[in-house]
Amino acid sequence: MPLGKDLVKLIDSTMRFEYFGGAVTHISDSHTTGHRTMPWSMCSQLSAGPVIIEIPGKATRTFGHGEALVIPEGVPHRLTLAEGTKSVSRWAHFRLTVFETVDAFSFYQIPAVIKGSSARKAGDICQELAEISSSPGEAAGMDCLITAKSLGFRLCSIIIQSTDARGNFNETCELYERLSPTLKYLRDEHPGKISLDRMAKLANLSVSRFSTLFRAAFGVSPVHYQTKTRMGRAKHMLLKTDRTISEIADELGYKDQFHFSKAFKKESGASPRLYRLNSRSSLSKSSF
Repeated sequence: MPLGKDLVKLIDSTMRFEYFGGAVTHISDSHTTGHRTMPWSMCSQLSAGPVIIEIPGKATRTFGHGEALVIPEGVPHRLTLAEGTKSVSRWAHFRLTVFETVDAFSFYQIPAVIKGSSARKAGDICQELAEISSSPGEAAGMDCLITAKSLGFRLCSIIIQSTDARGNFNETCELYERLSPTLKYLRDEHPGKISLDRMAKLANLSVSRFSTLFRAAFGVSPVHYQTKTRMGRAKHMLLKTDRTISEIADELGYKDQFHFSKAFKKESGASPRLYRLNSRSSLSKSSF
């Protein structure tokens, strides 16, 4: 289904690629990630295998020599290298979002195993991103930032081209098209300060009809969506900057650090400080 012009513009203006970390890691003999759920997507390409993939509610499967595995954010899983095997994992942790909070991979049938030349290209990009991110601070100029963004979007393009859209893709796009005037307004205005009545009027809908369509599109109420948008920006600052929690609270329009921390913990299950520590620790210990 071709997307409407206004929706294309909105997706383009809200699409963001964020890179959190990656490396080329040598692993061996029953190495495992343990059970984990990550706040970002993961792509790993192997030189050898197999690696056992365990995802609750799904049949156990494997990926191996030359193949790449993609797992989206929020999916609990465990990866375990087969006993007596050695391998090299070229991996990256990243996030591709649209409309501020929506994981772009949620439109596609992912987790997925990518094969052939697409898997090799994905691994090459993961390695290039890792090399750029490990460059000394003084070497990380504008050209490096542009190159990293370009590589990130190429990686996501390879992943999307290697998978199928979910069955409800067309219906979901139609909902976004209908809600695009409101989504554009939410993008441009400070989140958390726009009334439900105002959002419904922008879409030329009644409050009840707007709320129904919005929940069908995003899985949450319009009010909760605004909260998720603010928390998404908070997570970005916690992971990608060294700004204090008080500074982040002020940036997002909270009364003070206490009210921000309370809202963040309710939404994310951890305090801002603990979220920052756990996420950075997870990256430093990762091998996939």
